[in-house]
Amino acid sequence: MRKRFLATMLAVVGWALFAPVVAQAQTTLVSTTVSVTSANAPNPRGTGYFNANVPLSLVAGNVYDIRTAVDTQPAYGIDTYIYLLDPSGNTVGQDDDNSLNLGNPYGSYLTYTATGTGNYTLVVTTFGGGSSYPSVPVVVTYTSPAAGGGGGGGAAIALTIPANTSASVTSQMSPNPRGTGYNNQNYTFTLLAGQTYDFRAVVATTPAYGIDTYMYLLNSSGSTVTSDDDNSLNLGNPYGSYFTYTPPSTGTYMLVVTTFGGGSSYPSVPVQITQVTAGSVATTTTVSAATVTSPNNGSVTVTVSSNSGAPAGSVTLTVDGGAGITQTLSGGSATFSITSPTVGSHPLSATYAATGSFGASSGTGTLTVNTPPPPPPPPSGNIIPLTYPANDSRGITGVNTLNQRTWDGTRTDFYANVYSITLVAGQSYQLLLRYSGATTTWPGDDNYMYLYGPNGMTYITENDDSGYGYQHDGVYVGYGASLITYTPQVTGTYYIVATTYAPNITMSTTNLTIGPPGAPPPPAPTGGGTGGAGIPNVKLTPQPGDFGEVSPVARVLNRECDTYIVGVDAPPARWCLLSASENNLIG
Repeated sequence: MRKRFLATMLAVVGWALFAPVVAQAQTTLVSTTVSVTSANAPNPRGTGYFNANVPLSLVAGNVYDIRTAVDTQPAYGIDTYIYLLDPSGNTVGQDDDNSLNLGNPYGSYLTYTATGTGNYTLVVTTFGGGSSYPSVPVVVTYTSPAAGGGGGGGAAIALTIPANTSASVTSQMSPNPRGTGYNNQNYTFTLLAGQTYDFRAVVATTPAYGIDTYMYLLNSSGSTVTSDDDNSLNLGNPYGSYFTYTPPSTGTYMLVVTTFGGGSSYPSVPVQITQVTAGSVATTTTVSAATVTSPNNGSVTVTVSSNSGAPAGSVTLTVDGGAGITQTLSGGSATFSITSPTVGSHPLSATYAATGSFGASSGTGTLTVNTPPPPPPPPSGNIIPLTYPANDSRGITGVNTLNQRTWDGTRTDFYANVYSITLVAGQSYQLLLRYSGATTTWPGDDNYMYLYGPNGMTYITENDDSGYGYQHDGVYVGYGASLITYTPQVTGTYYIVATTYAPNITMSTTNLTIGPPGAPPPPAPTGGGTGGAGIPNVKLTPQPGDFGEVSPVARVLNRECDTYIVGVDAPPARWCLLSASENNLIG
């Protein structure tokens, strides 16, 4: 069983109505029967469907009522599908089943308000492929516009451009893209391809805001090609509607003048339609560019304005009189990116080509590029040069004047090694500083790392305990190791300050490695070691009072400790409880 559709209408069809216009006499245009027993061209239903085509001479503004087999017996005996084609062969209306309740719901029915006078074609075809009917009744009637054509009578008013008219908007008619519940008056006319037209409704009425319209322009297929609510012409009534349009093809168009508010009505709405002389609207082109510092990119904004809305089209920009760069305007402006302009003043020139009613214009400006500040002088002093990839082991045993670490803002006696290395822009690096001695005591095994550059001691970042450090019983312990992962934006010389966590402390052996992110350090010496204050690394069972507070999780390589314990002695010893069941404490 197939699903039935009642009064199906093409979504983009113009002027197809669901109910006939009432209160006007119907005139019969066609009353005949056709034989649908063979295939004929055209047939939008496709091949495999028989059809008969009926020529119809329609008049613009008339409302046509088209019916096929809507009252034949027995019910469902004839199942038709109809299409209405305009003079260009476009489908402007179609229907499968009707809901008129006249006897045969499988007959077809539609109404149509002609947008232009001409020869149309009614295609009477079948719903099912291969079906045929020797006698299908076809009846077409119509109503003419109300006498005087003053609007509100349910029919479109035919106009000749230029047009300056007025009509009431006090009732509803189809089509109206605004929807049901909105009164409207429709107008039909012919537009010529490539010509620009100016459409206005109540833009100059007083008092201001007294009439609030919404305006749509529909092409011959019933599609909305442009619309407007409020205008910005500053002519007296900003609630009037205004737009310009340049049709791509010659044809019959419809202007729908409706209301912004549902239920609103106006006894007299002035409407003007004029053909605009190409380039008659003056435009102004301005060029603006913010000052930049080399080697940054420059940004140039070109704006085209007029007193009749934002111009469309494109603009062409030249820099230093070179080749033009063209971009399409968006909202009347376009932004150009100038890649790494040289230091100095760069003359800019922009040209807007006439588009539609908007005239040509041009403007000039200047892009200023400043000299970059000189790079900071390279630091001097005891600096250890490294080459990537780096692996350096040595003690931290002396003060280095390049070390900027302080303790509570007063102590500056931190021992440090300072390294230099060339890093490449866009490449990621891992810097790992760890204690690599055989025994460990805090704070003598706790380091701190700073990164500076490029090409000077400009601070970048620092780290204390993010890395995995020395080895104990085959496990890398995080305590005391510093880790920095960094991707430079500029290629140059960078400086690493490897220092101690506490002041006035030497560190017998440290290891600095610089490699790709995630690279594990080379093996470090292993040993029993001692915890803080000489507490041995043995399996202990903590008793109440033996340890101080239990603090958050500690880091051991890529594992998490069950518990992180801080000793009560001074300086406090740090312990990682790896197994709650085994109470294995590693210092």
